[in-house]
Amino acid sequence: MNSPTTDPAPIACSLSSVELGRREQTWTTLAAAALRAKIAIPSGVRLEFVADHDVAHALLDLVQAERECCGWASWSLSQTAAAWERVGLLESPERRAGKRSYRRSVLTRIRLIDLARAAGFRLDEIRDLVTDRQPPMAPGDRWRALAAGKRAELDARAAAIGAMREVLTHLAACRCSSLDACAARTAPGGDR
Repeated sequence: MNSPTTDPAPIACSLSSVELGRREQTWTTLAAAALRAKIAIPSGVRLEFVADHDVAHALLDLVQAERECCGWASWSLSQTAAAWERVGLLESPERRAGKRSYRRSVLTRIRLIDLARAAGFRLDEIRDLVTDRQPPMAPGDRWRALAAGKRAELDARAAAIGAMREVLTHLAACRCSSLDACAARTAPGGDR
């Protein structure tokens, strides 16, 4: 009899029939809304979805769930991850049969990257967040440092947007006799 550590993973789904039905419905709904292509490849099927933040999150959740119940299946989220490898946000994974094979911990890192992007951080700022520092810096301290800079950037953008809004308000109510007169009144220092 084989020991549990040497037995290969079963090629069977561990979900109940009810859970399997729900999972199938989730995939069907996502595919109906966002599947671009289904391509047969030598190792199985490649699914290509539209590039959308919500779709990416749904895929991350589904892939993580599939990895938990169907350990025998192979899943990859390669295009975005490959770009993040190039800028140093993700470590380059090992390759199996020429394909990237990511550890499960990569899903956590991707969620962290998505959280930072949702807060408006650029990839170089996110790299600063996740890069080990000397001396070490606690995660909360890293977030606070980046957040302070991002808030100042947002305040500057808000001021610029406010100024643009004022100009647009004037332009929407423009009764000037010519474009030159409008420019003279609307330009900075003009006599609005």
